[in-house]
Amino acid sequence: MPPLKTSAAARQGDLFAATDDLPEGFHYQPELITPDEEAALASQLATLPFQAFD
Repeated sequence: MPPLKTSAAARQGDLFAATDDLPEGFHYQPELITPDEEAALASQLATLPFQAFD
């Protein structure tokens, strides 16, 4: 079976692309923290007493 052809409009865009609709004063900066910093932050967040809410 031959592959299906799709138009450019039908292709999915970048789901996590930076957008221009940020609040005033905010600026998106990719890779702001390193993977090691991210892991350390996630470890610290895991120790916080989060609770479910309605």
